[in-house]
Amino acid sequence: GGGGGGGSSECPSGLYTLQGCCCQVPFSYAGKSWSECIELDHDGPWCYVEEQNCGTAEAETGQFWDHCAKGPPPTSGSSKAKTISPYKHPNGLETRYCGDSKSSWHNPWEFDDFCPDGWVCNFRCESELFCPACAGKNCACVQVQDPGGTCGDGSNRPPEYSHRECGSRRCVFNCVACTNCNGGNCICEEEPDPTKAHST
Repeated sequence: GGGGGGGSSECPSGLYTLQGCCCQVPFSYAGKSWSECIELDHDGPWCYVEEQNCGTAEAETGQFWDHCAKGPPPTSGSSKAKTISPYKHPNGLETRYCGDSKSSWHNPWEFDDFCPDGWVCNFRCESELFCPACAGKNCACVQVQDPGGTCGDGSNRPPEYSHRECGSRRCVFNCVACTNCNGGNCICEEEPDPTKAHST
């Protein structure tokens, strides 16, 4: 049996992968049951994922797997960054890279303190390919947007990785059947008004 889960944004395990998939735990591998990411036979922690077509398909089984991330971004910044460098973003705004390979920290929210007030550090991948971490100029300071502004453009990720780019902390898809926020596919949503929550 087994009942239904919550909304599509829910991840029952709370374990996320670098491509924003949700780890399926427990999962069976090598004759054992695992309840967390494992490093067996891969160059880093990984898991099988809940979704189809998220991550990488295993040739033998067709099951999808991906490398594990540290989970979705926390809502507050921290000060673990080591270096920054000047950067002109393709959209013409003067901003700067945040996070690089000299640091042992890889997640963009760990570099927020190196961006100006009102800006956050987030993924802005150099190439069309998925970029796993900030090293190699894959993160930049991004100005926090009001509702209606675009978020996550260039992150090569779904909107849950770009909530911090919105003043409302809500970045959502603005398209049908798209898989990431590139090209203006995601916008900042207004915070729900508690007084209107129950009206139609």
